[in-house]
Amino acid sequence: MSNIGTKAAKRPRFAAVTIFAAILLLSSSLPSLKALGAANATPPCAELCWTITAPPSYTLYAREYDSAVTYHNGFDSSVEGTVYLVMRNQLGQAVAIDPTTARIASGGTGTLHPSIIGRLFPPGNYSTHFFAINAAGVAISNETVGSLESTYKVFLNQTSTSFGQTGPINFMKETITSVSPYPLVVNVTIIASDPQSNETVGRNQTEITIPAMSTGVVSPMLVGTGNLQPCKVSVTMFMQDPNGANLAPPAGLSQECGPT
Repeated sequence: MSNIGTKAAKRPRFAAVTIFAAILLLSSSLPSLKALGAANATPPCAELCWTITAPPSYTLYAREYDSAVTYHNGFDSSVEGTVYLVMRNQLGQAVAIDPTTARIASGGTGTLHPSIIGRLFPPGNYSTHFFAINAAGVAISNETVGSLESTYKVFLNQTSTSFGQTGPINFMKETITSVSPYPLVVNVTIIASDPQSNETVGRNQTEITIPAMSTGVVSPMLVGTGNLQPCKVSVTMFMQDPNGANLAPPAGLSQECGPT
């Protein structure tokens, strides 16, 4: 059994514990510093606080919303702080929270990556709210508000394969989950290529209709391997709408389908 991944390597991240808010439909207001445990949440000081140096940036993966936010430390000593990312939907409901902690030297800058991992939200615009507190729970930055557009609609839940000495590769079972509020037609294309020349040696395509906010099972698909010796191919899966737009990032793996 092989799982197709969507990220070849994870960038180094500051230590973090991801918390997915259990308040999706319970609150229409952004949690305050006090609600998150910030003691004495008074307005931050003028020049001795962490200050953001540029607007936050975002990277979207199949099931991850990664952010990058850089702060300058104006304190006269190094300070450890925790930056919270809170995402809100268009109804103003908080849908996810992630805190990330780092230490920034006096007069230095540090980039933190609070990220929402393991989730895919329905397409649309989401507001993002960043703020920092110190170890005592006191606010050390102003709140910064940004905007993030979620564009992907499906993600690959599971895939399993079988193969012989030289292939072909049989993708026996693939499950795809949709977060779209409408039914989706998904064109699933699997391409096998020679990892040395990048030449396509096998290809198959099928189509599946997935009801709104549901999971569908793709019919088994055979993909040729060109009888490569040794049988080691690169496999890429595309999930696109009928117009060819990606409904998820292309997923890939290196598949050994016979003895090396």
